[in-house]
Amino acid sequence: MATTENVFAALYARYCAYRASTISEEIAECDEMLVRGAEGALEHYMGSGRSAIDVILAAMLTAGKDACPTVLDLPCGAGRVTRHLRPFFPESDLFVSDLLKDHEQFVIEHIRGAQPFSAPLNFRGTPERAFAWFIKALAPDGLLILTTHGRCQEYLERVRHHHVSPDLWEEACRSRDSTGFGFASYGTDRPMYGLSLMVPSWIIRLVEQEPTTRIISFGETLWNRHHDVLVLQKRSALSPWVA
Repeated sequence: MATTENVFAALYARYCAYRASTISEEIAECDEMLVRGAEGALEHYMGSGRSAIDVILAAMLTAGKDACPTVLDLPCGAGRVTRHLRPFFPESDLFVSDLLKDHEQFVIEHIRGAQPFSAPLNFRGTPERAFAWFIKALAPDGLLILTTHGRCQEYLERVRHHHVSPDLWEEACRSRDSTGFGFASYGTDRPMYGLSLMVPSWIIRLVEQEPTTRIISFGETLWNRHHDVLVLQKRSALSPWVA
């Protein structure tokens, strides 16, 4: 088993190599994550990917992993994070998937070695269905880094952004308050896309029912100063004490 010192040294070398690499700034025309015309838009876009690498680096250090042979970016969008994953994991098999196939295709065509992955077209039904799929997809000792919307998202939607209609947002908040999870679509033209809200205790309870998985960490607003981040590992929380 690798020592903490060895893991730290390997991750430090990996991060230094990533920071020394050139990250493509070619953005797909269809990519709505770049707010074109806004001051500092490209810097914010690229910073989102760097923030994701910071989250991944911390997760790997905490879990004692210095490599990930296979990496899946889901949903990959048009590569806002994927373009950073490639230089951070140059040796890994990199898979991508998104409901918007023009976004996915841009990633496949423009990011070296990115391969399409056949994920479910949707996760209709209860939110737990998606969570169970991600857990099942993990390799032994693999990491799941799941970003969610929490208290920060509620504040930003009420005070600054207004991405969805106030009525739909209030309904999502009421659902969050009563069940722990809420969702509001962007509109009737994109009913499967929108904003979710969840409380930490709701998603932690899901993990508590998974004997194959242990909680590595949970933190609010860790990705891009906006999204909460839950890190899980496909390893029993009881190991190595239970054979």
